[in-house]
Amino acid sequence: MYRHWPSFVSLAIALSAAGCREEKIQSYRVPKETSSDPSPTASPHGPSESAPASSERKTPWVVPQGWVDKASNSGMRVASYGVSTPDGRSADISIIALEGSGGGALTNVNRWRDQIGLTPVNQEELSQSSRVVTIGQREAVLYELNGDRAISGSPHTNNTLAAVMPSGDVTVFFKMTGERAVVTENRAKFMEWLKSVNTGGGGSGHSASEPEPASGTSPTTSNRAASPSSSTTVAAGLPQWKAPAHWQPAGERPMRLASFNVPGDAGAAPADLSISTLSGSGGGMLANVNRWRGQLGLAAWTDNDLGRQSTVIDLDGNRATVVDLTGDKSPQGEVRKTRILAAIMPRGEQTWFYKLTGEGAVVAREKENFLGFLKSIKHPAN
Repeated sequence: MYRHWPSFVSLAIALSAAGCREEKIQSYRVPKETSSDPSPTASPHGPSESAPASSERKTPWVVPQGWVDKASNSGMRVASYGVSTPDGRSADISIIALEGSGGGALTNVNRWRDQIGLTPVNQEELSQSSRVVTIGQREAVLYELNGDRAISGSPHTNNTLAAVMPSGDVTVFFKMTGERAVVTENRAKFMEWLKSVNTGGGGSGHSASEPEPASGTSPTTSNRAASPSSSTTVAAGLPQWKAPAHWQPAGERPMRLASFNVPGDAGAAPADLSISTLSGSGGGMLANVNRWRGQLGLAAWTDNDLGRQSTVIDLDGNRATVVDLTGDKSPQGEVRKTRILAAIMPRGEQTWFYKLTGEGAVVAREKENFLGFLKSIKHPAN
């Protein structure tokens, strides 16, 4: 599955498989660091005074002008940069890859908040304060935190920008922390840096895409063309299904196993059917549902809300939870009535997501087709 992934993602997987042991990191040319804190939320450091790395050192991203490539000072870092001003203000930029979900979004965000003087948030508040961004050709979740206090040894108030991206069996954290004005001045560079990352995916002959993130974890990827009359097997170990004849295979898309375009009525945009999988709980069922609710402009649910307003069905011998959400906003931020039908199915060491998103009338028309599609799914034996 991973043979077509770019070197950056392969590196992240290697870090995970090695358990981040120093000798393995060195064999993959990860800059050695000296900090003993393995957390992606380790306290930020000021820019290094050491000389930048050689210009011959190739990176799978474009380093913004003014960012200094530092001799990394934490063994968990894939890369490390610094930016500073003549009066001593600075920001630290890091990439860290951790196994699985890296501890989960809520835990990490609350650590970052504590570092800059903010109180913890709950899951509902976390869902409301995050948004989806693009890293290369994949989706990630961005958190922007405005601090109330300076880090130790600095008189300045600090801000944090952090993007969290599931990548194989690891989660990759792109993070900038430092003096508020420096972070603000470098925000646009940070966002462009994320877009420049070579994450693979897209394009003929590649099998690299990833599932949707919550605080997410592990993807498996393929492009599938569903037959209207017979079950479809696309890659060994992946499910078979029967899709309605009018559902159009949409080709490769970031963070997915497969996609279909579902034609709308006259004048209506097509609905989008996505299939994705994450390792473990995929960040948690409630967290994913609340992320979708936030995209539709809806308030977050509690566990009790989820229990009352969802349906449990049998999906290929597994219990799947189906949610039906309607809001006044699209996931792209457009003001229009949008509906999401989604089935979330834990199975073995993975969680599967089958999701239909589109204009309310189109999704309403396709509801029975969606449920029939779910009934047709056959996963290979574990």
